[in-house]
Amino acid sequence: MAASSSEGQGKTIALVVFVVLTVMTGVLAFYFYDQTDTLTQERNSANQAAETARKQETTTKNNYKEIRGLVYGEQTEEDHAKVVELVRNDLKTPRLGATHKDRKLEYKSFKDALDFLHDELGTADQRTDEQNKEIAKLRAEIESLKETYQTQVDVAVKDKDEKTAELAAETEKFRTTIDQKDREIAQISDERLRALNSKQDAEQNFSRYREKTDSDLKRLDNTIADLREQDRLREQIEFVSSDGQIAEVKPQKGTTVAYINLGSADGLTTGTTFGVYGRDQGGNPYKFPKANIEVTRILDEHRALARVDNWKFSDPVIPGDQLYNALWSPGDRISIGLVGLVYLNDRVGGETTGLELSYENDQFLNLVKQLGTNIDAVYDLGSQKIQGKIDVQTDWLVVGDIPESKENDPQERKEFLSSLRKAEKLMREQARENNVGIIHVRNLLTFMGKQQPQYTVNSGDEYRYLYGKKRKGIVDEGPKPVNSLDRDGKGGK
Repeated sequence: MAASSSEGQGKTIALVVFVVLTVMTGVLAFYFYDQTDTLTQERNSANQAAETARKQETTTKNNYKEIRGLVYGEQTEEDHAKVVELVRNDLKTPRLGATHKDRKLEYKSFKDALDFLHDELGTADQRTDEQNKEIAKLRAEIESLKETYQTQVDVAVKDKDEKTAELAAETEKFRTTIDQKDREIAQISDERLRALNSKQDAEQNFSRYREKTDSDLKRLDNTIADLREQDRLREQIEFVSSDGQIAEVKPQKGTTVAYINLGSADGLTTGTTFGVYGRDQGGNPYKFPKANIEVTRILDEHRALARVDNWKFSDPVIPGDQLYNALWSPGDRISIGLVGLVYLNDRVGGETTGLELSYENDQFLNLVKQLGTNIDAVYDLGSQKIQGKIDVQTDWLVVGDIPESKENDPQERKEFLSSLRKAEKLMREQARENNVGIIHVRNLLTFMGKQQPQYTVNSGDEYRYLYGKKRKGIVDEGPKPVNSLDRDGKGGK
């Protein structure tokens, strides 16, 4: 009985313990699952926050990369510190408006640089308007000159007709006088000697008058021919080609230097000169050079340093200006003929026979030979003969001064000038037969970028010194940045 009681009590205790353990296990399981659910929610929230952060990081990186590309024109891979350093350096040494006297030394941001650029463009627009007004003024002057030259032609033709009529009247008058004197000699033997002397005087007077009239007619014919030649040359004023262009301009020790996009690979040598041509609002090159440059150093295959001469403060040389030399072209050789007197040094008058001017003609020939120019034909002042011949391969016939002989000139000078004029006529005919351009030496020196010698020009002879040229056109690619100097346009924008 006691054993049975103890066994029942043990079962009760065991049951209680089991129930307690079951309840504790349930409680622990509930607590564990509750905690697990809470931690799962926290983990999901953390993962969502991490994904949002990654998206924001990607967006920020893309935005930073886009801004960096806008600043440097490419998607550079430099780290942030290096990019910041590059930006700071660019803001300290900007290239915007580098030639402007009032350029800011340092910008706080690229917005300041853009504002400054807009100001520069506004100033450039204003200068363009002023240049357009100047072009309109020059066009009006050209029209006025056309009317003046036409008036001169009309006056010269009228003068020639009057002189011809006057010569015919004087000829008839002298013939009448001579006939009358002949009759008097036949009729009055006592007065024969006086009549004969009178006849001789009349014949001498007539001879002198006829010589003077013939000289006047010849001068008028030459004037008409020169005026017509001037009209032809005026049609050649337009700028049609370019040998190179200005890449960069810098002031240097009281002067101005320019970097050009020509170099050793183009056959350029030091001492070569060019005329500098600006552009109008439409992008077309000027008709006349606004400055000259002389190459002082070859820097690279397509880069050289040059000194800028004869430029105007109102129209300075700027990057993108075109270069032209009538006797030099990259990778090409120009051929010329030469006749006449060349003056490379300042002089007044020019009453020499021309024989002593051989040195200056030789100087000119040496100058053009240094540019690689071929001399197809030349009138030698010493031997007074034409050496060589102008043919279809010749590009230019260069004509120097051809003075007219005067009545009181020495016989040596008269013979020299007569031979010179005959040579000029023959070489001009050869040039026309072979379709070779004819240009005055002063025009040629201008288009070579050379300073013109100073000497007296008589009134009425200004038409001899107009500008004219003719060359095959090339495709002009327009201005390029300083860091893009190759001729095929690679690397530029």
